[in-house]
Amino acid sequence: DRNLEDEYLENLVVLSKGKFLSGYAVSLGLFILGPLVDMIQAWPLNRIDDPNVHSVMAKEAVPTFCALLVLLFGLVACAVAYETESLRRQRRVILQITGAVYLSYVVIMSVEFAMLGNLWSFLYGKQGWILKLIFFDLPPLISLLFMSLPTFLVGEIMFLAILSFSVIIPTVLGYWQSMNDIVNSGIEFTRFSPFWEELCSDEDRPDIVRSCKIDYVYKMALPYILVNALMIAVIIVSALSEATNRRLFIWKKLTRAQHSKIIKDHKKKEETIIEMFQSF
Repeated sequence: DRNLEDEYLENLVVLSKGKFLSGYAVSLGLFILGPLVDMIQAWPLNRIDDPNVHSVMAKEAVPTFCALLVLLFGLVACAVAYETESLRRQRRVILQITGAVYLSYVVIMSVEFAMLGNLWSFLYGKQGWILKLIFFDLPPLISLLFMSLPTFLVGEIMFLAILSFSVIIPTVLGYWQSMNDIVNSGIEFTRFSPFWEELCSDEDRPDIVRSCKIDYVYKMALPYILVNALMIAVIIVSALSEATNRRLFIWKKLTRAQHSKIIKDHKKKEETIIEMFQSF
């Protein structure tokens, strides 16, 4: 029933006011601590008279400010919607606002990731894009874990994030190919560590070299696997939370209906007794 679904969503939004506002606050805090502070502290490099540096700073600044404005808009819009009397019975619009905000955030940061995904390679090597993804682009989405959004909305956001950050952009830009090149380059990948070089440089022991490659691939892919597993876990937790919320809503409706029936029956009995006395 559409009316019942609307009533459930309205009830969910009203009861989740603290979760929604704190979720936005957490997302903003993580975004400020990560991308915004990183851009600000690196801004003095813009004084270098080098077009490449200016280009990188511009590519970082524009998406950063756009994402910041989107998150701020979401927080302010939700706060206003909660306090606006005319939306007293239509506060489920907050769900639409929140969905649009986080989808927009994913799109904006996907553009930034496509342009500057390898920006951290100078520090963490060719696989620095995975760490940038984990510690730079995705943390603001952690708020979806406790905001009590409907599962379909969380699923849309996470599906877009997985598709763009983990599949399309790394594949198109060849991030996975760089790992494949290292693995297929024989024992050259051992140069990254004295331990690897000592243990895995014996070409007469192909079994050891193979084990080294497997260990290397696992350790390099593990952060990527975990971050995608966490995004899927957010969807699962959201589904479990929604199931609980729906059961509580149904129980609340049934309790109210039973209470209303008891009151009506009680009034009916009172009226019957009064009529009996009046008849005498």
